[in-house]
Amino acid sequence: MVRWWRVFSLPHCSISRLSSLPPSAGIYYVTAFGLIFYIGKAKNLRQRWQRHHRRAQVQLLSPFGRLHYRLLPLADLGAAEKLAIAHHRPYWNNQRVPGFWGLWRLYWAVWGRLGIYGLLGVAVVGVGLWRLGHP
Repeated sequence: MVRWWRVFSLPHCSISRLSSLPPSAGIYYVTAFGLIFYIGKAKNLRQRWQRHHRRAQVQLLSPFGRLHYRLLPLADLGAAEKLAIAHHRPYWNNQRVPGFWGLWRLYWAVWGRLGIYGLLGVAVVGVGLWRLGHP
């Protein structure tokens, strides 16, 4: 079992570059913003992510999302995955794959908030600059 903080020191690739995964067996962790969203196993990590059922959901985490992985022998995959899921309890492992509106809510949760915070930042800077010119 890998502790929470050690997951982020495992080998990884960006969500936008999943084709760079090794063609080996292992456990993978989908992470973003310091959180573990999903844990799974694969006999071939690269092939698994070419047709993964959560690929669209995971792509919404880009550019912040990472896929961390731990290479393991095939015989250990099932037990290691169950142990990791029981320990970390990632949110997406207990949820069904979302449809269009579920993906839209996730998109808004990630990008909408960033856009609002960006606009607020521009407004604060604008007011500050205006006050500099109008004492």
